[in-house]
Amino acid sequence: MLTFVPFVGIVMPFVLGAKGSRWAWRNGRWDNVEHFKRVQRLWAIWGAVIVLGFLLLLGGMAGGLLYGFKHSAAYELAVDKLQTSTIAADVLGTPINGLSARLDHAQRCNRQRRPKLFGDRSERRGPGISGGDQEGWRVVDQEVDAQA
Repeated sequence: MLTFVPFVGIVMPFVLGAKGSRWAWRNGRWDNVEHFKRVQRLWAIWGAVIVLGFLLLLGGMAGGLLYGFKHSAAYELAVDKLQTSTIAADVLGTPINGLSARLDHAQRCNRQRRPKLFGDRSERRGPGISGGDQEGWRVVDQEVDAQA
């Protein structure tokens, strides 16, 4: 029952793993050592079955949620809007089939096109962030676009 107490429950599985068999031997009615070991082995097997079943249940729930999200009306609408968008076609190229790979590519390109706020002064070509001329930023953007 101590595993359900906040903060104590974090430590109790380790304490029970270290001391549990000793406590069970002292407090149980065992015929002999073999009987004790047989019962402990059964408890260990059932504990492993319950943990694996719980993990499978959680995995099934997560997979079901992801499947449900991908086949939801909102997802289908978003994909349809993205595939019919001329702006998205310009950025991602056409046809938009491998959606996740193309979105990763678009995110990489957008990261490269951002102005470098804290780059070295040779790239900025201005006296600093505050009060600097915007022409220096345009030059950096053009260089990044040329590299892409």
